Amino acid sequence: ATTYQTSMEHTVSYNTAGTYNLWVVRQDTYCSSNAVQLTINVNAIPDAPAITVNDVCEGSDVQFSATGTDIKWYKNSALVEEGATYSLQSVPAGSVQVSATQTVNGCTSAEAQSTATIHIIPNAPSAKNVTICDYSQIEAITVNSQEGATTTWYGDESHTQTVAIGTTYTPTKKETQTYYVTQTIQGCES
Repeated sequence: ATTYQTSMEHTVSYNTAGTYNLWVVRQDTYCSSNAVQLTINVNAIPDAPAITVNDVCEGSDVQFSATGTDIKWYKNSALVEEGATYSLQSVPAGSVQVSATQTVNGCTSAEAQSTATIHIIPNAPSAKNVTICDYSQIEAITVNSQEGATTTWYGDESHTQTVAIGTTYTPTKKETQTYYVTQTIQGCES
């Protein structure tokens, strides 16, 4: 079927990406011009970008990364950054939600949303100092840590010399020794 439009303006709408052709003819009462072909390229709306983020411990920086083209980052519906990454410094415990779009060939995707969880750093486990006499047997030292925590014993304050893992440790020598004990929950060490 042929459709004739008599005005100087014509609006067309296409629901599917692709290349479309239109022919324009000028017509007056007695004559018509030759048809002029117009090609319309309808670009596809791109998929939302893929976002990656790692959960971190409170006080750490959070970095969101997106894969796509011409990335724009939004927080609370406001544009906050452009580029492949968006970072927040020294984030408190809780969660942070951001979204991102990508624009390809002038078409902007829907927003992709991502949430980072910022875990609380647990308190140090509690323990009592143990004193023994020279003729006594070495006693095990037990610390109290939170349920589900991984308790780690260190021989140095810098936490580079792991001595044991668990809530109980029995020293091997009868001499004054200092141990540093931490607990780790959800990847955050006290």
